[in-house]
Amino acid sequence: MVLAYRNQSINNIKKPSNKVYRFLCANFFKNQQNIRSVPRGVIVFYTALEDYITNLYLTNSIHSPEQLVLEKVAEKLKVPIRYWKYGSETNKKNGKYIIFINKHLTPQQKWQEFGHELCHPLRHVGRQEYLPFPFYEMQERQANSFMYNFCVPTFMLERMEMKSTYHETAILIADSFNVEYGFALNRLEMYLRKRDEFAFYEKMKKEVSSHARTNYL
Repeated sequence: MVLAYRNQSINNIKKPSNKVYRFLCANFFKNQQNIRSVPRGVIVFYTALEDYITNLYLTNSIHSPEQLVLEKVAEKLKVPIRYWKYGSETNKKNGKYIIFINKHLTPQQKWQEFGHELCHPLRHVGRQEYLPFPFYEMQERQANSFMYNFCVPTFMLERMEMKSTYHETAILIADSFNVEYGFALNRLEMYLRKRDEFAFYEKMKKEVSSHARTNYL
């Protein structure tokens, strides 16, 4: 479904559904504390996960895509990685986590797998094999969300000059962050959807303020 957008203009973004509309109206004012300014006059709001990942990188002096080298990031985060012939997974030995990554994957896939597996020691507790299946599924969804935000951090992405189409911008993201094209396209859609939602916030804020002033006068 994402691939259907590859030749569309970068500004031709799908508008929120009625369900999302109602949610945004109900939550606009209590979410204002998450709004921040970024370069070139762009305003976005950060989710709790984006704030967590931004702080994780900045406290380890990682500021740009050029620094996102798997082994160096793992060293800064003090999370050992090992390469083997099996599927990627995270294990705990002697109180320390070790991330195992399949050695046959491409560099882009290894970085993406690292982002997924890193979520477990940083954000989860317990061993997945002992969890009820619904909790296992929930952790995997959370790890996938973490992966997209960790491998292509919002605070770096928002500083990039977007190209005129989804296709060109996805190529730029893939090259800059060393991820696969499909991964970059999904991440771009996530980012633009959130940007569109914020534009909706701003529009609603102005309309509510204008309405309030009119009624007051």
